[in-house]
Amino acid sequence: MQPASQTTAPPNFVIREMEPRDVGRCIWIRTRTREMCWTLEALTKVGVTEAAVIQHLATTHKGWVCEQDGQIVGFSMVNGSNGEFRVIALLPEYERRGIGRQLLQRGQDWLHAKGWSEIWLWTSPHTSTRAYKLYTAADWRDCGVTNGELIMRHRATPETARSTEAG
Repeated sequence: MQPASQTTAPPNFVIREMEPRDVGRCIWIRTRTREMCWTLEALTKVGVTEAAVIQHLATTHKGWVCEQDGQIVGFSMVNGSNGEFRVIALLPEYERRGIGRQLLQRGQDWLHAKGWSEIWLWTSPHTSTRAYKLYTAADWRDCGVTNGELIMRHRATPETARSTEAG
């Protein structure tokens, strides 16, 4: 039996909580995504550095990584201080395996358990993206474009609220 902090993704994949030692690899993955790809320079410019992410993990944020044979292939991160789902990123060769859906679910559940009845994210305004399809399939609502970014929101379900009260 696996520890409660781990879940099994598709065969040979494990999803676990992100640790500070994972941050460099996660930033590298963010520069390799198929959609909404960022350069290392652009990430640094907006404050996404190893030191900053490690500090966030120690205070307000939580993240998860998906590993195959000990190698991180994707991750997600959320901000518990404002209810924002920050990012899901996968290496392109690992898409279409259900990993993104599991990483999304982990973040949603954690934010709702923190007391956020409604959580939010911003993404590309192009509704043809894989991200948009993932979010709408998981019951995220399209709330319109602001400053060139699409804002989406997700409300806790009665089941989420019950599990939050029990936890």
